[in-house]
Amino acid sequence: MKPESPRLKTPLLRPLLWCCLSLPAWPAQAATDAAFAAKSDASSEILAEIGQHGFSRVLVEFRRPATASRLTPSGAGLETYKASIKDGRDAIVSSLFGNPDHPMDGRGFARALRNFEISPIFAVNVDQAELEALAADARVIRIHYDRLLQPTLNDSVPLVGMSGPAGAYVKGSEINERECVR
Repeated sequence: MKPESPRLKTPLLRPLLWCCLSLPAWPAQAATDAAFAAKSDASSEILAEIGQHGFSRVLVEFRRPATASRLTPSGAGLETYKASIKDGRDAIVSSLFGNPDHPMDGRGFARALRNFEISPIFAVNVDQAELEALAADARVIRIHYDRLLQPTLNDSVPLVGMSGPAGAYVKGSEINERECVR
């Protein structure tokens, strides 16, 4: 008679082994999740989109450069400030996506990096691992979910003296200038 395999005698061995091997990863994952949750008030939406599409569009807010205090109403120091914004952004982008002028595309999606000259923010498509790396980066202050919101002109249109809803002033590519300029 053929001896029985040890695997057949211990049906719980595989799940038990998996739990033991995975246990060290749980605290690290919990720490990553906590770091991300602390930097984003839309973490559930971002993670849901990554789960559904493999990536999400986020706005990454990073530390404002020290040169911000040197800006004046006359615009003096603006070029220095813009350069320091670019340097801060490029340091973060290059550490994750390679060349900041031509970042690597993600796996199955375009990177679609969008830079802002004056604000310490950039928009980018990221996957889960890249999102976790951004959350762990001390230079990153907040991670915002970049989403289209419903236009809110219907609230402001009456305040500026226009007579109809916001959509009434634009038809196709034509703008009713008589109503818009009043």
